[in-house]
Amino acid sequence: MNKVKWSSLGLSLVVVIALIIWMAAGEIKVASTEAPAQPDVAQEAPARVQITTVNAQLYEPGLLLQGQLEPWNAVTVSARIAGTVETIKASLGDSVKAGDVLLTLSEDGRGAEVKRWQARAKKLEADLAAARTLRSKNLASQSDILDVESE
Repeated sequence: MNKVKWSSLGLSLVVVIALIIWMAAGEIKVASTEAPAQPDVAQEAPARVQITTVNAQLYEPGLLLQGQLEPWNAVTVSARIAGTVETIKASLGDSVKAGDVLLTLSEDGRGAEVKRWQARAKKLEADLAAARTLRSKNLASQSDILDVESE
């Protein structure tokens, strides 16, 4: 056992000495008094250099995409009366609020129709007043008054 111990110790010592020699061999350099040879500058051709003037600009990276936007909310707009659109005040995609004028309708003879309905309303009011007068004199029935009121 002693022999094995001494032989492994000797082997370890040999390995350590070999490593020290190997590392020391890389550190030893031969000192030279001569400077390394430099090429003659006069013999070399001058290098060609191109000069460009550059102006600083702000760079903003962008991304060009195509698509269609859909609104979050959509509302159906309708008029109380039929008519022809004369002018459009709001465009597709405009933000509008309650009370904004979106379009105007042309008159197209609506004034005459309004006058006709006003005349009809006056006639019906006169008929109703007459039917009530007749009813107060017992010359008309209650159903006659109801008929006139329903018109």
